[in-house]
Amino acid sequence: MATYSIDAPDGNTYTIEGPDGVSQREVEDEVLRQFPSAGTPKPVKPNTNGWVDDTWASAKSAALGSAGAVAAGVLGADSTLARGLSDKAEAAGRDVSTARQTELQGQAARRKVAEATGDWTEEVKAAGQNFMESPVQAAAGAVGSMLPIAITALGGKLALGARAVTALMGLVGTAQGAGTVKNAIYEAVHDAERADGKSEAEARAKATAAQDYLGENWGTIGIGGALGAATSVTGAERLLPGASRVAGAAESALAKRIGNRAAQTVAAAAVEARTEALQGGQERYSSNVALQRTGRDVPTWRGVAGQATEEGLAGGIGGGAMGAIRRPQADREADDAAAKALRDAVEARTKASMDAEAKAKADAEALKK
Repeated sequence: MATYSIDAPDGNTYTIEGPDGVSQREVEDEVLRQFPSAGTPKPVKPNTNGWVDDTWASAKSAALGSAGAVAAGVLGADSTLARGLSDKAEAAGRDVSTARQTELQGQAARRKVAEATGDWTEEVKAAGQNFMESPVQAAAGAVGSMLPIAITALGGKLALGARAVTALMGLVGTAQGAGTVKNAIYEAVHDAERADGKSEAEARAKATAAQDYLGENWGTIGIGGALGAATSVTGAERLLPGASRVAGAAESALAKRIGNRAAQTVAAAAVEARTEALQGGQERYSSNVALQRTGRDVPTWRGVAGQATEEGLAGGIGGGAMGAIRRPQADREADDAAAKALRDAVEARTKASMDAEAKAKADAEALKK
């Protein structure tokens, strides 16, 4: 006999025993037979403090999703850890006020209609409307997605030098970028297979093969990893404590006009908008191509412009917020230089005083003789 556990829609985890080799679908059916209420989704309670709770839910969902992406990049999108974190991210995203639920449903419908037109300008327009409806929640999600890099930067600061932290951030960024694409491919293929009437086991097997590093989608997964690495060492993540950052020529020139903090805010917003847009668009492109490779007639560029726009706008706001909060590198360096000059002056004065005292003692000893 074997032991099987599943997380049910009602929010509980059920464990049952059964013969070896039982499929996931058979386990789910048996759990529902024994516990009929397990199939009832956990109700979402309306909250009176919706705006704050909804913003936190967006950040939490994104943080869990990004952690799941790292797990997918290292262990595979089909791994227990990756799937578990992805499920928790989805659950966190649903744990919002009734007003936010309605808003999200409307945004999904708008996005779907725009994609059906086949016109990328309609996708961009719909993405802009979706963003303007909830810019704070979108920005919170963008900041939440930086969690793995933030933990890496802060943890590395305690034991590693700046170069080692940068290298470690690059590795984590690579795993997160590749894992994000692997998750997108896995979920797209899995859902398509299930929609076609395939069993859960068949759908998972097809999805697992599609997201494999050695499978036919290795190229798009590799590009996702490269973009993740680039983002971790050039994006707003460079503003995290523990990471090193040098202002570019454009930012330095802008700082002379509007000040270091304002220039850093603008630069962080621009860089993060660009990198998030590239990653978002490439993620959707990858899932489209993966579906094509399973024999499905899916337009290559469907949804790419829309997802790139939504994630780019959210990333820009999130990056700008970090740029505004974080003390500019130039200011920190100026403070460090002033502190060093003060220490040097104190040390010089102390040494001069000690030298004078020693000379006075020597002169006194000479007079006694």
